[in-house]
Amino acid sequence: MLPNFPLCLEWLDFPPVAMSTSSETGNPATPGFGNYIAVGTLDPEIEIWSLDVLDAMYPASVLGRPDVTKTHVPTPVGTGKKKRKKMKQRAGEKRYHGDAVIGRSWNKSQRNLLASASADRTVKLWDLSRSPVVNGDGKDDEAGAIRSFDVHKDKVQAVQWNAAEPSVLLTGSYDRTVRTFDSRAPTGGVGAAVGSDVEALRWDPWENYGFYVRSIHPSTFLS
Repeated sequence: MLPNFPLCLEWLDFPPVAMSTSSETGNPATPGFGNYIAVGTLDPEIEIWSLDVLDAMYPASVLGRPDVTKTHVPTPVGTGKKKRKKMKQRAGEKRYHGDAVIGRSWNKSQRNLLASASADRTVKLWDLSRSPVVNGDGKDDEAGAIRSFDVHKDKVQAVQWNAAEPSVLLTGSYDRTVRTFDSRAPTGGVGAAVGSDVEALRWDPWENYGFYVRSIHPSTFLS
């Protein structure tokens, strides 16, 4: 059971650090590998479940969770009937998302890296080999997301790594733009307007520097 409605899924084979000391982590025949699924929901956290464990009750790891008092506790705003319809967004922070996780992409070349896109308008980069939990006490500077990219002005719907250039990310947003940038230097990226909210995108498997964009209007190919 998930805490909220699932919005996106991503398979990966890298065992997250939260289970690295467990005897059930990964496949014993291939150390350092496993069978996992990263789930983005309407909550700001990303849950990673082991698909090798039958009827697991808890995820193998949770990325971005602050202290337990802030987890899955939305704060209503307004009064009367409107109180249930609109919820106050959790304050944003560089080390974890403050709104729903809409997209995610696992880096197949750098297997410990996972990128996530969120309704909080940011893209975050996670290192699965380090602590995913942010306690909010100022003593866990090595925890949480290792980078946060503010490259869009509205919800970021999609993100994907480039298979030929493992450090390059492609992102699409409700601000009607797509961006490609090197995750090591995001300010040097290239953007393009597509005229409509971006719903999905995909690198061209035959052309390393071309990609397809799916929006409310018919799909387009950009290079």
